Amino acid sequence: MLGLERSDAELSSTVLQPNTDLVREIFREACSYCTGKMRLSEQEVVTRLQSGCPNAHSYFRYSLVRELTAYLQKVDDKLKAVYLFGSSLEEYVQLTSNINILFWVTQHSPALDSLLSWFEARFLEEYKRLLGTRVQRMSTLLDTHIITDDDIAHKVGYASLVGSMHKPALKIWERTAC
Repeated sequence: MLGLERSDAELSSTVLQPNTDLVREIFREACSYCTGKMRLSEQEVVTRLQSGCPNAHSYFRYSLVRELTAYLQKVDDKLKAVYLFGSSLEEYVQLTSNINILFWVTQHSPALDSLLSWFEARFLEEYKRLLGTRVQRMSTLLDTHIITDDDIAHKVGYASLVGSMHKPALKIWERTAC
């Protein structure tokens, strides 16, 4: 995981500014995760991703979300849990499928919206750079949804996927109580 250790005092007074290097590191970590899971070289993983291999894409997308979450949980103390859902969890994940993510927050903030928008643009750029011509027409990669405690309590919209018996979202991370 990314080395973003900061004290609580630092987090409350500072926001860690993302940059393109962070996005490239997240993508490198995701490729590395795939090499371990698939027992392939990094180049073989990239080739599998470029050809649309569903297993490679499932591992890659899972790791992208895990690494993104490692960053966001350090900079937003209102983030309560993160879930992956939809095609990223299925056998039919495709080269151009979105990565569907739920961000459960205690309070919705414009700052998180801004960060997610920034990451969406940078992830899409890096994805296109890595995967080449077959994904150049994609206009979005991250399909993010913010849900609140109230949404969860009332099982409203995407919040109904959390704990669903039919097609539950996969918990990637949850903040633990101190």
